[in-house]
Amino acid sequence: MGTLYTLERQAKFQIVIINNKGTSLEKLERTSMLITQTPQGPIAEKGDHVRRFHTKPETDPWKWLDVNPNDANYETVQKLVALENEHANAVLEPTRPLREKIVAEIRSHTQETDVSAPVKNGEYWYFTRTFAGVDYPLLARVKSKEVPSLNVENPHPGEETILNQAKRASGKPFYNVANQTIDADKNRFIWGEDTTGGELFDLYVMDLDTKEIIDETVKQVAYSIAVVDEDIYYTRVDEAWRSFQIWVHRIGTDATEDQLVLEEPDEKFEIGVTKSRDKQWIIISAYATLSTRHWLIPADGKRHQPRMFTLPAEGLRYSIEPAGDHILIAHNQLTPDESLALVAAPSHEKFEGTSLEKPLCPSETWIEHWPLVANERLLEIHAFESFVAFGMRANGQTAIRIWKRVDGRNNSQKQAQNSNDVPLDEAQLRGIYAQPTDIAWPLEVRLLEISANPEWESDRLRFTIESFAQPIIYADYHVHRQVTDGKQTIPQIATESPEGANITIIKELKVPGFKPAEYKTRLEWVEGRDGTKIPVSMVYRADLEADGTNPGLVYGYGSYEVSLEPWFSVNRLSLLNRGVVYAMAHVRGGGELGRNWYEQGKFAEKTNTFNDFVDVSKWMISSGWVAAGRLAAQGGSAGGLLMGAIANQAPELYTVVNAQVPFVDALNTILDPSKPLTTGEWDEWGNPIEDPHIYKVMRAYTPYENVQPTTYPTIIAETSLNDIRVSYVEPLKWVQRLRDVSKVKTENPVICLIEEIAGHAGGSGRSKKWDEYSRSLAFILYKLGIQK
Repeated sequence: MGTLYTLERQAKFQIVIINNKGTSLEKLERTSMLITQTPQGPIAEKGDHVRRFHTKPETDPWKWLDVNPNDANYETVQKLVALENEHANAVLEPTRPLREKIVAEIRSHTQETDVSAPVKNGEYWYFTRTFAGVDYPLLARVKSKEVPSLNVENPHPGEETILNQAKRASGKPFYNVANQTIDADKNRFIWGEDTTGGELFDLYVMDLDTKEIIDETVKQVAYSIAVVDEDIYYTRVDEAWRSFQIWVHRIGTDATEDQLVLEEPDEKFEIGVTKSRDKQWIIISAYATLSTRHWLIPADGKRHQPRMFTLPAEGLRYSIEPAGDHILIAHNQLTPDESLALVAAPSHEKFEGTSLEKPLCPSETWIEHWPLVANERLLEIHAFESFVAFGMRANGQTAIRIWKRVDGRNNSQKQAQNSNDVPLDEAQLRGIYAQPTDIAWPLEVRLLEISANPEWESDRLRFTIESFAQPIIYADYHVHRQVTDGKQTIPQIATESPEGANITIIKELKVPGFKPAEYKTRLEWVEGRDGTKIPVSMVYRADLEADGTNPGLVYGYGSYEVSLEPWFSVNRLSLLNRGVVYAMAHVRGGGELGRNWYEQGKFAEKTNTFNDFVDVSKWMISSGWVAAGRLAAQGGSAGGLLMGAIANQAPELYTVVNAQVPFVDALNTILDPSKPLTTGEWDEWGNPIEDPHIYKVMRAYTPYENVQPTTYPTIIAETSLNDIRVSYVEPLKWVQRLRDVSKVKTENPVICLIEEIAGHAGGSGRSKKWDEYSRSLAFILYKLGIQK
């Protein structure tokens, strides 16, 4: 293992910021480094920090930008942030009219006063309302036996307002809500608020009868909570922002009395908590990229010590879904693309009789129950009293499969924790479900997903369908209606289901001024340099042809097994309506084509991700869909790393590259275990501290390290000061190196936009997000030769 030597200068000097004419602008105190204003943007002085891992010493000239508020250079870095924003705004100023026009277009295509599809939980249906000119939604509910017919403009009879986010957000520069939980049994609503963008939330508990907040003592919790009787289970983070502890809080007591339930000491794992849909279990889950672990606690209102579900093993990935008298398990023991097993649910007696060191459901007791089919992938399981729904991929596309129980329903009076129950035997487990039914959608490029379904006793499944050219539709699949051919085809577009069909359209997103027939979608398979066929989803205006004249934008991600999907976007219409061909490159490192597709784009094979994107970009031009010199590239977070890498590999291909919250200083971040989330990242990128080969591979592709003395396309880097996932320092360092090493001129500027009060997803509020999107899109269009 190498040793890191820090040789940063320690002396503190009085310095001045100077412009390119040498005129003193401002004197700063408590600083030791110099910033110079130039026509290309602010230039920060180089430091002499040295990094030494496995190889000869390497200098990181802008390491000193990575500071905390107690460092001598903190004020200098904050001044650099301000100067970057001033420079970026000056560069963007000519596009202000186009930016304002795009905001107006987005607004015109948005039904601002609207109501969401209602979701049933207990006796009530819950939904959100949005209003013209108001940035945040309002959560409401209404009591009804059937799906209520909600009016967009006026409240429904008996409608109750639960949470008015706009009112709660008033006076706050940032506001975000998470962990929203309806406790139907106790008629309570629990939610968390973040007012900085740092993704830590203060919890609030509301009595839904009185609408009074009855508890607000639990502060700064992470994502995921579970509510059982009077207890709230929640998650805490460590100094590296890793979710590592589960605590339990008794509603109405002080948070100082909360108890620690479980701590995950392994720094590769993050931990979370949830309550099963059948209301029988609290599930604690620890996730690493390569392995998972789960523990169960009976959800009976008593405080039990958690028991492990099965013995942990390196490389064992699995998820569990309790289903009353049995538990469904998606796991990778037979195939890397997951298969399904069933096991009898532990009784209360078995739970109490199992020691903390032994598993409740060891893997040797699992009953395999999934017919392995080529080109299929099991992604998620949603169990209900009388059926189970699987979210899948089939031939690269999203899919939903339904299994009905042969014996009808679980007996709700005889759940798994009743010690008098006789557990299901192997024969019963093997014969518990009937012939599967698939929900199908006729378009080649589409997204089909399971939506919110909180009720265990439901006999219908809420799902969504959308595509690049189809606004999202919320629909219910009626599980117990008869289907003759084993498949149910959704109407292409419908306001209500045909007579006798088992699908009911609940709501279709209304998009004023949008006509689906004016757009075309297609799926192409592009051959990469190593012969791999790379799927590319495309959408464009219907009157366009592949004649070599069109502007284009290619979007990519390619990490963490995340699958990019052809979702509908109102914002994207401003791009498409101006004749831009939009392509989504499903590069290796994503999950679109199964586990192997992901593994071909990680660790030492990570360069496949970048090569695939460049090869797709070249095909966009050679196929005639995009004109040479009129291609843009866009990606965020790990997709921002992709943007930096492709800009280094093929700068001549792109006119403009938009890197959003970009992970462009990946090597230095992954070398520092004290950074937020770093240790868990070793399972994604490799550990360059321990592995010289991984160090060499990352050193060869990380964008910051590999800027070339050549002409780059226009670079737009966007970030946020409060981004806990990718520090703003990464793009700040990257743009410094680009200006120092590459040939940056007026026609190919490098700019860095830094939101001062925002997080990884940018600012909060509808109008703020519209403005951020339009700011970068207007400049992309401008660089592609589109000024109106």
